[in-house]
Amino acid sequence: MILKSCLLVSTQSTGGSKNLNIDHAIQTWRIVLAGRFRLLEEWCSFLEQHDRRAIPRDTWNLLLDFAISINTDLSNYDHEGAWPCLIDEFVTWVQPRLEASNSMS
Repeated sequence: MILKSCLLVSTQSTGGSKNLNIDHAIQTWRIVLAGRFRLLEEWCSFLEQHDRRAIPRDTWNLLLDFAISINTDLSNYDHEGAWPCLIDEFVTWVQPRLEASNSMS
């Protein structure tokens, strides 16, 4: 509910855009999802490294669902699921990094 409220306020302040500014999105996620999304820093790094300028509304709306329902090791992630493309791209990017860090442990 908090994330959807933040999106509503943010999109109203930008003339009703269907996208959210990347910097604003990352700042908001770091506050709202801290302690709730174990891959939050990886998610933010992914977005910063891939020069995203805006976050689509569907990604904003579904990131909390992803954070709550998907295991930290992504073992229950379904590549055929109905996740937004940006989340699919994140999983593709982060999986090798998680596997590498797990093999070093």
